[in-house]
Amino acid sequence: MTAKRYTNPAAPVHAVIGMAGDVEGLTDRWFPAPDWRAVKDARLGLATLAFKNATYMKIEYVLSEDGTVADSFEIIKQGARVIETIV
Repeated sequence: MTAKRYTNPAAPVHAVIGMAGDVEGLTDRWFPAPDWRAVKDARLGLATLAFKNATYMKIEYVLSEDGTVADSFEIIKQGARVIETIV
């Protein structure tokens, strides 16, 4: 498993999770990975988001086959301004 923490990232952090079905099945062929890509995984699964507070978020990639966490990362914004919303 790859675990990564992004503290006060200078640019957006993206998680691209595509689990849509197709008739061809899973691939074993990949284009060359760009330097900025952290992980690639062709196993089926789902993503969970957990927010501890207004400055901390954790994303986990959970495998459908057995429920194990295959990958995760955290984003922390230290010194972030918390804006309270009243609905």
